Amino acid sequence: MSEKVFLDLFEKALDTMQRTACSTPHHTNLRIQHAILGIADEAGELVQTLKAKVYYDKEYDLLNHIEELGDLLWYYMMFIDELSVIFKTTPLEIFTRIVDVNRIKLSHRYNNGQYSSEQAIKRDKVAERIAMEACVQDLFKRKVGNNGKEQKESIKTKVKKKSHKTRNEER
Repeated sequence: MSEKVFLDLFEKALDTMQRTACSTPHHTNLRIQHAILGIADEAGELVQTLKAKVYYDKEYDLLNHIEELGDLLWYYMMFIDELSVIFKTTPLEIFTRIVDVNRIKLSHRYNNGQYSSEQAIKRDKVAERIAMEACVQDLFKRKVGNNGKEQKESIKTKVKKKSHKTRNEER
């Protein structure tokens, strides 16, 4: 898939989420919670289809899979959109960082680029974490106080305090 085609799809997914998102401004932490719970719920619905096939010999309903994947994408885009508000950047930059962090983690875990159960078991979680943190360090540096020193509040506290504006209010 070309980068242009991917970016067009990304923009469509983001636009769909923003147009269908709750129009009532609400607490940022609640929006993140909504996204996480939605992702878990929709993933659970996919698991139910697998359970039905494995244990009850039912047919896979591919249309249902596509529908559930669309719902997962909606919640995923909601989460990305909210992170873009928190970090004062674009949803595409957040998405790119997510992909980069995952790539970095896997490259540390599987040094030859191939899955191996031995490497999966004996991985160096500390080295993985340090490498992943380096990838997003500049995002967190945007959360700097007026005197140039990082604020002592954790990002978790900041998320709870930040109110969310709908896309319509921002425009």
